[in-house]
Amino acid sequence: DGAVSLAAEGGTAPYQYALQAGTPQSDSLFALLPAGNYTVQVIDQLGCTDTDTLSLTGPAPWSIDVGTGLILAPDDAYAIPLTINGQPLQPLQYAWYPPEGLSCADCAQPVATLQQTTTYQVTVSDANGCTQTDTLELRIRDSIAVYIPNVFTPNGDALNEVFTVFARPGTQVIVDVFRVFNRWGELVYEGKNMTPGD
Repeated sequence: DGAVSLAAEGGTAPYQYALQAGTPQSDSLFALLPAGNYTVQVIDQLGCTDTDTLSLTGPAPWSIDVGTGLILAPDDAYAIPLTINGQPLQPLQYAWYPPEGLSCADCAQPVATLQQTTTYQVTVSDANGCTQTDTLELRIRDSIAVYIPNVFTPNGDALNEVFTVFARPGTQVIVDVFRVFNRWGELVYEGKNMTPGD
């Protein structure tokens, strides 16, 4: 919304002002007007009138974008890329919520370091008081459910003697085929339909 202040000259003062054939007023300021075309009427003390038109333009449209959701590992640092489309009136103010896990809550591109999945909302305000809002979900990848080592040393020293599949407690895993080869590519063991820890 905008404002317009009218000025008149000639005729006999004081003047009355009307917008869109509305009720005349002595104040020449019309505020909170949306963009558009207006008919302005000026009436002097003798009742003489003059009519004109004016066009009130609004600020250029603009928007923001923080991208789509992303999956991160716990404690990964991710600089959130905030893109501004258009030309908002500077300076801009930024408000990120929630602030937890962010390097700053009032900057353009905070760095997120998370332990849990979080949806962030950013609101950007320009000097006209116009605001734009966008959200971004940063998901934390679950810890690895199954871990399979790639080497072991069955040499009798009691270190790393057993080769097995490890699974997070509560994970339901069946190993269809489990094969162990020596360094020359020869099959030395094969098991089927095994559970982790076998």
